[in-house]
Amino acid sequence: MATGSDRFMNIVRSFSMSLTGRRERLTPKECRLLACGPRDVTEALKQTFQAETDMASATLSTLNMSILQGLIAGVSRLSVMTNDAFILIFYMDDEDCFQTISAFRERIIEMKGEDVPLLIVGYNRTTSAPRIMGPETADCLVTIEWGLNYKEASVGRPEDLKEVLKEMFNIIGAKQSLKSALDRRMTST
Repeated sequence: MATGSDRFMNIVRSFSMSLTGRRERLTPKECRLLACGPRDVTEALKQTFQAETDMASATLSTLNMSILQGLIAGVSRLSVMTNDAFILIFYMDDEDCFQTISAFRERIIEMKGEDVPLLIVGYNRTTSAPRIMGPETADCLVTIEWGLNYKEASVGRPEDLKEVLKEMFNIIGAKQSLKSALDRRMTST
């Protein structure tokens, strides 16, 4: 019986093979994930990734908000071109953070196309500031208007970050399956 880690590795390997067209053993950089957002959250996500996954065929890099806000054109181009899948995180009480992530999302889609594996995460931190939007509004904006997957996570709930990673790997698997089906259809016609 396959474990969650085995399933993840199979998804990553399949996704990487579809990107590279190769069937041989994959190197660690075959599936490159990029988490963008507030430094504390991206670093916690990276620690969760390292603790919860077998990193034989995947890497997770981080890009914090100060870099995104200051150098979005140059850094974002290089970051987008060198990564395969993206997790974009914003604080639920920070409008500037949301706008920066929204602009980076547009840049990713412009450069990689609509089919890039992308997950938007609203992060609830413990502050007295009100949320910039309710959970239903955020979910509708991301899933209906943008056509992307959305998750929420909260400070003090490490299981939320595990769920974020699980959702990202599900997105990668779904995109890979769709690409494989389209490839089969193209070769059979």
